Amino acid sequence: MTESELDALVWDAHFQRRLPEDRALLRVVVPISRVEWRRYWKKLRAESRGYWHGATGRLAERLGIDESGWQRMAAFHLPGGAKCLGDSSHDYSWLIERAAVFPQIQRSVIE
Repeated sequence: MTESELDALVWDAHFQRRLPEDRALLRVVVPISRVEWRRYWKKLRAESRGYWHGATGRLAERLGIDESGWQRMAAFHLPGGAKCLGDSSHDYSWLIERAAVFPQIQRSVIE
């Protein structure tokens, strides 16, 4: 899976559940290993240092998400708008990173 495909998978996860309220219900099926997942996030976090919206902001930039796409994501999570400065950061990447589910590889056993 390419980095841009992972970017799209992570961006789509932003629309799975309202965050942070429903974070316990968030599940992101990841078709790569845990090691590759950690490597992806380490790189993304390094690239996003200094961004107000953290890795979510950098991800949107890498995907070419325009202002209307960003506002759609922000409104999904905060339909009533931000109530304090921290609410307006919209960095849900830590929740998405932790919601990864790594499918078990089924092996057929010949007896």
